[in-house]
Amino acid sequence: RYLSAANLEGTGYSAGYYQFDETGKMLTKDGPAFDCYFYYNNVKQLAYQLLPYNGNYYFIAENNKFVTSVSRNLSAAMVEGTPFPAGKYDFDETGALITKNGPNADGYFYLNGVKQRAYQLIEFEGDYYYISDKHMYCKGRAGYLNETIVEGKTFADGTPIPAGYYSFDKQGRMIINFVTVENIANVRDIGGYVTMDGKTIKEGLVLRGSEPDGAVLEGNVLNENGLNRLVNEYGVKTQMDLRAEGTGEAAPLGQSVLHKYYDAVSYDAIFTEEGKAKMKTIFEDLADESNYPIYMHCTYGIDRTGTVCYVLEAVLGLDTTQLQNEFALSNWYRTFKQKDVNKIKTGLTAYGGANIKENAALYLLDCGVTQAQIDAIRDIFLEG
Repeated sequence: RYLSAANLEGTGYSAGYYQFDETGKMLTKDGPAFDCYFYYNNVKQLAYQLLPYNGNYYFIAENNKFVTSVSRNLSAAMVEGTPFPAGKYDFDETGALITKNGPNADGYFYLNGVKQRAYQLIEFEGDYYYISDKHMYCKGRAGYLNETIVEGKTFADGTPIPAGYYSFDKQGRMIINFVTVENIANVRDIGGYVTMDGKTIKEGLVLRGSEPDGAVLEGNVLNENGLNRLVNEYGVKTQMDLRAEGTGEAAPLGQSVLHKYYDAVSYDAIFTEEGKAKMKTIFEDLADESNYPIYMHCTYGIDRTGTVCYVLEAVLGLDTTQLQNEFALSNWYRTFKQKDVNKIKTGLTAYGGANIKENAALYLLDCGVTQAQIDAIRDIFLEG
């Protein structure tokens, strides 16, 4: 029966339709009911509202019935008075709003149930996620973040995130491998990347960066906090110094850390006989598990260090785009010539393998590194 305001005066109920059972007792409906209508204190609620009930939200559609198992675009007027902005929302089989938050299995990213749109870098539970083309978050690959996308975003230490290419792991988390070490620059962990084979390079094995002793870079001298960061927090056991013998201090990381010089070369110089001999020594030491964790550096941590890491990450299985993007992370610190980096790729490609991983292995074999040592490097670094 429809009961008017006059009929219900003094009862606490509003005018509306009410039902009564076989004994004449009024049936008090509240929330989503079996008849697919939604009630507050027996009052059927009207269309185009998002209404709360028992910790959930329900949407009343155009027929005054609440929706189930559907997606609906809700306008600002429809969500007024709720914590949700206008946007597209999903509702489950009971009609309850599915409040998705964060990266979802459907490939989209949600905040308070709202699907996020493309070209955003979103911080969520301590990690960054990039919403790429088609509004889907980037995972297991790299993406270019321009100045607009990174505006106002910082690393954990407060350093602004520069524009550039960044990689994202299998869960979509941005691989932030820059490491803050006081007084030395361009330090980052080479781990966290997903290879062509779907494996992940372990973190904490190799930190790469600039010289720690100020031999060339005035003021670029490891202080007590920086030393503690490398030796105690990261447990560095070996300093792989790619500079010439005798450059800088004899033991800038302390007596407990093995300091070894390699007088390395960079870019296409690694394909000369001298260059191959130097790379042989480096990769023989990289095959020795007892040397880890390692701090690898040259002067700026770009040319010689970048070249060695390019070949190392290639033999581990990163593709050419990832290798280029990882090298480019040094651009914020000091620019390099892209044509020089391309010479590494060209030199490796000349070995004729099926991909860059196979070519890097063929190159190392040509340097005199054994297959057993290549396998050992992969065993040390790869998981999954």
